[in-house]
Amino acid sequence: MVGEVKENRSVLSLPALVHVLGAPSRSQVQGGTRRISWDEVGIQLEATAQESTPFALLFEFGGGNAEDQGVVPSGQYEGTLDCLGIKLHSSVQIADVKSLLASAGFNHESGSTAAESWSVRLEHWTAFLRFSANGKLDFAVIRILPDLF
Repeated sequence: MVGEVKENRSVLSLPALVHVLGAPSRSQVQGGTRRISWDEVGIQLEATAQESTPFALLFEFGGGNAEDQGVVPSGQYEGTLDCLGIKLHSSVQIADVKSLLASAGFNHESGSTAAESWSVRLEHWTAFLRFSANGKLDFAVIRILPDLF
């Protein structure tokens, strides 16, 4: 993940992402969230609107759909995301990784749609994966958790 390490913790960094990906395609504020998107590579950084503190990174593997238009990147992430040793990419099918996800501690989320969602929460971050009704990986979100005092 592109970012910085502060006090032995990974921290998302907008300047680091701009250095690697170039200038973002667009930036928009919805409520308390600023979404900074690199449409052509299928990546979006979410940050707090006021302080611009990054807290989540979205990888769009499915290329988005009409419902998501303007909210998630319109392009498709073509790389590989290594999440707890599980290699995720646009051609991954849920049937191929279901047992790996369960072994890595991911929880299957039940929902009202035919899509499947899996998530895992660790000390400082969570990962959320969504697979479409046809079993293909739609997107992955890595969210940094705030410190609790």
